[in-house]
Amino acid sequence: MTAKRNQRKIGELLVEAGVITPEQLEAALHAQRGKKGELLCATLARMGIAPEEKLLPVLARQLGL
Repeated sequence: MTAKRNQRKIGELLVEAGVITPEQLEAALHAQRGKKGELLCATLARMGIAPEEKLLPVLARQLGL
């Protein structure tokens, strides 16, 4: 039996947590399209929208850690 992970998208969780705005999410998703294989959190950090320190707790919650 495998553990069922939270199916909510990280972008949605980051907006809900107040880490980023919906506009910042849209900008990052647009920029991510040009970087094949780049994860959204990496795109947000690369663009300077959100530092890793703010992204990691939300990511950990999404993964159930």
